[in-house]
Amino acid sequence: MLGRRILDPHGVEGPAASPGLGWLDPDTEIQPQKLVRQVTGRANWPQDVEYSGYEIRHGNSESDPALHPFSARSTDHQILGTYIHGLLDQADFRRALLQHWLAWNTDHTEDQTTRWNRDLDRLGDTLHSHLDLTLLKNRVGEVA
Repeated sequence: MLGRRILDPHGVEGPAASPGLGWLDPDTEIQPQKLVRQVTGRANWPQDVEYSGYEIRHGNSESDPALHPFSARSTDHQILGTYIHGLLDQADFRRALLQHWLAWNTDHTEDQTTRWNRDLDRLGDTLHSHLDLTLLKNRVGEVA
């Protein structure tokens, strides 16, 4: 979806070719067999750090091995593409990415899972206090 085109020669998900967003160079080709698997390994980028996650997809795109576990990066280096879900759930990988990509430094003594959960709670609280949820409640209904 992030690339130039989505090619579906087998008619798995739609027309033979559709435009992508064009944010990354690779085209994605839809394969007949769905790939579902857990993955673990060591990243080549942003630094040598362990990662884990899962893939669930029909698409296949050309990848730059130097960016692994990411597959592609925009020319301005602001957009990254990957097929691996859950990369940012891991504190060590998230820290390495933010330090490299954004020159972000963090207190290494703080437990990053605790920080992640605290920040997600803070985001949720901020959204709850600043969004009018009436439209959503009218369309979806009350959530228990």
